[in-house]
Amino acid sequence: MMHGPEDRRDCDIAVDRVNENTYYDRDRRSPDPDYVHPGIEVAIDVVGTLRRRVLIQRLSELQEGADGDLDIHFDELADEVGAIEDDVDVEIVSNRTTRSVKVSLRRSHLPLLEDLDAVSWDPETRTVRVRDRIHDLADLLEAIADVVDETEVTDQW
Repeated sequence: MMHGPEDRRDCDIAVDRVNENTYYDRDRRSPDPDYVHPGIEVAIDVVGTLRRRVLIQRLSELQEGADGDLDIHFDELADEVGAIEDDVDVEIVSNRTTRSVKVSLRRSHLPLLEDLDAVSWDPETRTVRVRDRIHDLADLLEAIADVVDETEVTDQW
């Protein structure tokens, strides 16, 4: 009788052995930088989640009207992103959505955008400072959208 993963034979995979024929090992190698720019992976990661795309677009819109950097309170930002995701007014965004957005902003999205110098995040004051670099990321999203529009890519892809 099997009781857990330790009892399953298909879990006895040795990942420390190098085998050039396995997908796992091929995936770990980096491609030739002359062929594939190493920054492409970062760019794909940045735009890889819907929530991060919404966040980038909204921060860019908010920062557009400001002179220089813009400061926004973390809770306000979470409400804004949650409202866009749920397609509702900010005043009626659900607590569940807001909690989910706050967790992902803290753990994933803000640290990545901070590494790219698009924002700075101060957890003690709960303030997000939006920098001009956010527009570069928004331009990347717009460029991708233009390609999709021009080629009439659909969900069937």
